[in-house]
Amino acid sequence: MGNEKILHKFLLKNVKNNRKMYVRAVSGNNQIRTTSDWGGWSKLGRTDLNLYELPGSSGPQKRYLLISEMYPDWAITTSSTELGALQPFRFIAREMSKAKSLAELVVYVCDTTSLGFPGELAIGGSIDSKSLAGNKPTVAWANLNSHSDYVYGNDQNNLGFLGAGARWKVIISPMASGNIGMTSTDQIPQCSSSKRR
Repeated sequence: MGNEKILHKFLLKNVKNNRKMYVRAVSGNNQIRTTSDWGGWSKLGRTDLNLYELPGSSGPQKRYLLISEMYPDWAITTSSTELGALQPFRFIAREMSKAKSLAELVVYVCDTTSLGFPGELAIGGSIDSKSLAGNKPTVAWANLNSHSDYVYGNDQNNLGFLGAGARWKVIISPMASGNIGMTSTDQIPQCSSSKRR
């Protein structure tokens, strides 16, 4: 793949309600869902993710691929929702071979320590389903602020407004053997306190 795996076989648990992201078997729009089961045992393997840093990205411009451990040909990214949906964007699993470039699949990941929440991350996706270009892109933040267990994306508010619903804790999977790369968020750039970041 040519990208550096910096975190292997981990879970993302929402700070607001302790629900964990998981990638569903291919169905419908492939929207990312969450489970409240401890450790995701009822979704065995589907809560496990891998994080890859794209080559050439550095500092606040780092970009990542968030890939399912169970479905390694699928990456978590964003897509627009239909009129009347709970939020303007949703997070989905997308087959990487169907993307024209990695720019359609990358996510922005930042450490919320700078906002007063150490050990937590924010995950942002593209608002045009194409790219997260530039030093200060407008992103749709992954969150569980709607009355739903599906992961949506909000590009209208900053992380301070979105609160705990847009923050995620990294938990090394109990199924992991020999974690590769970091075991904390120390390599992840800090979140900005500006309006969209």
